[in-house]
Amino acid sequence: MRNHSQQSSFLKHFCIIFIPFFLLIIGTASFFHYLFVREPHVTIPAFHRSMYGISFLLMLLAGYASFYIARLITRIKNAATSAWEKETRYRILYDSSFDGIAIANNEGVIIDSNQKIQDLFGYGKDELQKKYLFELLFEHINVQYRENAPFALLTQGKTVETEGIRKNGEIFPVEITIRSLKVYEQNYYACLARDISIRKHTEEKIRTLSHAVEQSPNSIIITDFRGTIEYVNAKFTGQTGYTKDEVLGKTPRLLKSGKMPEEIFKDLWETILSGKEWHGELVNKKKNNELYWERASISPVKNHDGIITHFIAIKEDCTERKNHEEQLVYLAEKDHLTGLINRRSFSGELEKRLADAHRYGTGGAVLFIDIDNFKSINDIHGHHVGDEFLITIALLLKERLRETDTAARLGGDEFAVILHHVNGEQARKISEEIHDRIRQYVRNDAMLTLLDIGASIGVALYPENAKTEEELLSNADFAMYKAKAEQKNTIRFFSCMEKYEKTTILNTKTQLKKALLNNSFSLFMQPIMNLEHNTITCFEILLRMINEDGSLLCPGSFIKTAESYGFINELDRWVIHNTLKFIHDHHSQTKGQTFEINLSGMAFSDAELLPLLKECIRRFSINPETLIFEITETAVIRSIIKAKYFIDSIRDLGCQFAFDDFCSGYSSFSYLKHFPVKYLKIDGSFIQNLPNSREDQHLVRSIVQLAGGFDKKTIAEYVECENTVALLREYGINYAQGYYIGRPMPATEVITSSIKKSASLEGY
Repeated sequence: MRNHSQQSSFLKHFCIIFIPFFLLIIGTASFFHYLFVREPHVTIPAFHRSMYGISFLLMLLAGYASFYIARLITRIKNAATSAWEKETRYRILYDSSFDGIAIANNEGVIIDSNQKIQDLFGYGKDELQKKYLFELLFEHINVQYRENAPFALLTQGKTVETEGIRKNGEIFPVEITIRSLKVYEQNYYACLARDISIRKHTEEKIRTLSHAVEQSPNSIIITDFRGTIEYVNAKFTGQTGYTKDEVLGKTPRLLKSGKMPEEIFKDLWETILSGKEWHGELVNKKKNNELYWERASISPVKNHDGIITHFIAIKEDCTERKNHEEQLVYLAEKDHLTGLINRRSFSGELEKRLADAHRYGTGGAVLFIDIDNFKSINDIHGHHVGDEFLITIALLLKERLRETDTAARLGGDEFAVILHHVNGEQARKISEEIHDRIRQYVRNDAMLTLLDIGASIGVALYPENAKTEEELLSNADFAMYKAKAEQKNTIRFFSCMEKYEKTTILNTKTQLKKALLNNSFSLFMQPIMNLEHNTITCFEILLRMINEDGSLLCPGSFIKTAESYGFINELDRWVIHNTLKFIHDHHSQTKGQTFEINLSGMAFSDAELLPLLKECIRRFSINPETLIFEITETAVIRSIIKAKYFIDSIRDLGCQFAFDDFCSGYSSFSYLKHFPVKYLKIDGSFIQNLPNSREDQHLVRSIVQLAGGFDKKTIAEYVECENTVALLREYGINYAQGYYIGRPMPATEVITSSIKKSASLEGY
């Protein structure tokens, strides 16, 4: 077909070009024949000569006319071809447009349309022709256009959003633009239509997301890659006090409080610039300079090429929680009455000072201060007077000590001081000044003088007297008791000679060894009451060592020696074996009860303990759920990994676990969630004076709330009066233990006695 077309085109061009030249050649040839070829003797008549001339001129004119006609035809043909090519190109563009296009006449009737608009509305090309443009729009819009057609169809060249209706009746959002056209004095309308369903759906999702972000209970900030703020939500403005106009274009540095280490911000930027999320807590500053805490999660936002373009920060105000935690920390680390650090904090501080002394070759001293006859103040004048006196002693210590020194209240009427970087003479001078201040204060108060109030101070130097925390405290404590035993109200320095007096420890070691060989131990039990039902539901197992003279020694007299000389694991195993045997042997009396068994901090490292426990449970047919193993939080925190494994193993056997002396340190709050402990035994120092101490009351309430949040049960120790029991019930404590509930007694006697005690408290 293509070859035939090419041949036809060639023939046409050949005829157009050849005929004019052929006529010119014939005419020219005839003219030259007349001039040069004819015989000279031949005479041509005049008429013939005239005809030759006319023929020549006609041929010449015909040739030239044919030539110009050929050129004109070629030009017309080329113009037609060019117009056809242009029309073809425009038609291709018209039909392949991303927008639907329809052409309507002056009345708004569609006379042409492209494929896109046909697909958009579901009509064929013939179906669209002779339809009005407004028939493609939704009914209520259709009516408006019908009444004002065709002029209402004009959008003045602007793009408007409306609703279209497809052939099948489906209504969809459409974007249209209608322009007026004039072609050869005829008016037409060109309509461009685009389906915006996807865009509308996306916009709706964005609106929903935007509304959620704007109404979020968390503060949200969006910045560009350089940290310039581009968006903040309503929560941010309400929380910080800044308006949007005040922060847009600025950086989050305007919130910087100066209270956070620069290392935190360095880590923050390194993390998010590496494409990772950063999580942490920051203390920031509001517009009114008020400080607040917030927990922040900052995430990088990447484009399609994986390049970070923005950062999103989601922040939660945690000021109240942080204040609560700080209060709990304060209550746990500080003495609530005097504001001095407590025993636990003092121990940690002393450990640091000893490490510094060893590192730098310096020395120091520890002072143990005990108030003589302090109990008489409380007994005669009441606890409030005693509290005021203790507060005064704390103030006297603070006034005399240097910034580098540390003072603590260890409990009751006992205080301790760390003197940093002093020698023996300097320690003596400071000790005497402290003693003189206390004595002078007592002399100025007739009531205190009559009661013979004084202060016995024991002093131990480091590193001369001891190189470890435990030994140093023991020596200072020993010196203080020596001062009290001798004459009271004096100062006593620990000396090397007094080390010999501590040979009693070695005697205890020997006695322990014999007791383990001869089974010279006895189980005691102390009842624990369920405060909700007023029933004795549990017993704590206590250990007593039988002396050679038949007297009983409490654990305080031999446990430390057992730990120091490696007997403690044997004691743990002895208690477990004999407790489970006792439960088995007295099954009828122990049925329905649970038993708390104290373990030492070294139990974690005892490879024989868990196998022994498994064997005893099997041999004595013990329900493991009736066993509660108890260990101090201090022991747990000293060996987190081993403790976690040990506690999990105990739980796997079906036994329960309790933290003893809970809240004696802040570590409880940090690690509580990591251990499957069911019971928290609140440190007895917070319970003993509960009815008279608002600080203790506040702390105990806080512990109950914390325990409830972790689904833990609480046990209060050292319960010694009815008022304490009433407060414990009010606060929601689950169990109580102490002399008011029942004193420790031999295991063979305690169950019957406790049942009677439970009955006497029924209905309290």
